[in-house]
Parts: sequence; structure tokens; C-alpha cells
Amino acid sequence: MRDQPSHRELRLFDEQVVQPVLRHLAREISPAIDSLQARQLLLATAVAESNLLHGLQVPNGPARGRFQIEPGFMRQAGVWIGRGGRGKWLDALDRLFPLIDTCPDIQDGELEDLPERLETLSDHLCWNDWLGCAVARLLYWSIAEPLPAAGDWPALAAYWKAYYNRGGKGTPEKFLARTAAVQRYFAALEG
Repeated sequence: MRDQPSHRELRLFDEQVVQPVLRHLAREISPAIDSLQARQLLLATAVAESNLLHGLQVPNGPARGRFQIEPGFMRQAGVWIGRGGRGKWLDALDRLFPLIDTCPDIQDGELEDLPERLETLSDHLCWNDWLGCAVARLLYWSIAEPLPAAGDWPALAAYWKAYYNRGGKGTPEKFLARTAAVQRYFAALEG
């Protein structure tokens, strides 16, 4: 397995996935959802979780896509919405689907079957990087604690561990090691 994604691979994923998804969510939900620290955290999350390679968790796990989102999370989000949890999730999903026209239309039907309908979307996470990126951003968006400052890589690593990889085998130290190329990529953009 390769050690780190190339600068070109990072640039393409950033420009073709992360930035368009953030711009769309910012237009549709809140301008605050799109920030440099969100961009850094999302690109680093994808690299830390999959090295931008895997559509399925290796070896034989349930996580899907480059952001390694587990199908149960999609179901949990649906249960949360159905119980009257933060309304922003439902609004975000309603507004997200025009961006992802290959996914089933969740706007039709009863709210009580939303958890099952969302869980079926987990198969799309294997190949739809926009969906994975949007779900990852909405997960981070749902957290009350604000994102750490852009460029504060140790704080971004701790945030990832606390809220994204909780219960996982990752550590902030592994995150920092796995995302060294992402850190260099953003340093080059600043320079």
C-alpha cells in the first residue's frame, strides 16, 4: 500500500469533491459551514480514514467510501431526525439531494421510514465521494464544539478522534502521521 497520496491526488480531491460540496452546503444551509478549517479537516479525514483509496473498509469492515462512514451512522442520523433532533439534518439532506441526483429521493414518504431509507444510502458511499464528504461535514457540523483553527493540525487531529473516530483504532498521533501530505499540501497553498 502506498504511503501518502500525491500532491496532485490531494488537489484533485480537494477541488473536485471537498470544495464543491462545501460551497453547495454553504449556499443551502449556512455560509459558516464552508471554512478553511472545514476544508482541511475533511481532506485530512478522507486521507486518515482511507488514504483516498478504499471504497470499503479494509479488511472486511462495515465502513464505506473514502470517508469510511459506517452504514449504522446513516441509520442513526435518520432516527435522530425522526425523533425531532436538530432540524438542520433534515434540511441539509433535503437540500443536499439536488447535488446528488443519483441517490434515492428521501423527500417522499413518511418520516418514520427515514432511518431505513437513509441506511440504504450507505451503499452509495462506496462510490459517491460527494455524498461521503457531505455526510462527514454534516457530522462535524452537528457537533456543538466549534472546529479548531485552520492549520492547527494537533487540534484538528484531536477533534477528529473525539468526534469522528470515537471508538475507532485511530489516534491523534496516527492522524498526524497519515495526513502529513495534506499538511504539506495546505502549507504549499499558503506559501
